Amino acid sequence: MEQQETSRPCAGVILAGGEGRRFGEQDKPFVTLCKRPLVLHSLDRVLPQVSQLVLSINGDPCRFAELPLTTLNDRHQPPRGPLEGLLTAMSHYREAHTTSQWLFSAPVDCPFVPLDLAARLYTHARQRGLQVCYAADPEREHVLCAVWMMSLEPLLKRFLETGERAVYRFLATVNAAPLRIDAPEAFLNINQPQDVQRAQSLLQATPCTAD
Repeated sequence: MEQQETSRPCAGVILAGGEGRRFGEQDKPFVTLCKRPLVLHSLDRVLPQVSQLVLSINGDPCRFAELPLTTLNDRHQPPRGPLEGLLTAMSHYREAHTTSQWLFSAPVDCPFVPLDLAARLYTHARQRGLQVCYAADPEREHVLCAVWMMSLEPLLKRFLETGERAVYRFLATVNAAPLRIDAPEAFLNINQPQDVQRAQSLLQATPCTAD
C-alpha cells in the first residue's frame, strides 16, 4: 500500500512470517483481539507512520486477500526467520524504485506499538549516525521494532548466506543502537494464549470495533 503523503521518511513492513507454534494450529496473524485479527491491529498502528507498507508472510497469500496490502513471501525457502522478511522487503522496495532510504519494521504480534515510533527511531538514527535503531523499554530490547537503512540489503543478504539468522548477531556487524522508550505495555508480544488475555485487558480501556 502506497500513501499519498510524502513527509514520512520510512517505508514499512509488518513481519508476519512466524510459525506461531505456541498457538497450535491457529494462524497467529488471525488470532483475535476485540473481535479483530492481530494483523488488522498491527495495520492500524504501522500504516499511519510510513510512506508505503508491505506484509511479510510465509505460506498461502490468499489468507490475506481481503487486506489492502501487498504481501511478500520470503524469497528463500525454507524460511530463515525475520531477517529474511526484512531482506525480502528491502529487495521489493529497491525493485519498485522506492525513494525511501529507511525501512520501519514491526512484528504482527505487537499490536500496541506507539504511533510515533517510526519517527522517533528515525530521528534518533539520523542524529546518531546509526544504520539501525531499535526500541527498548526498561525491561528488554525489541529489535524487530526498528528502522533499518535500505542500503543494508547487500550486507544482510551476505549475512544470511553464511547460514546465520540471529537478529542480534547481524546487529553486531553494523552500527546499531537502541532508543529507550518508557512504555513496556506498548511492546507487548502476543506469543502465547495467555498474552491474548493480557492484551484484551489493555483494550478494555478503549472502545472495540469489529469489521
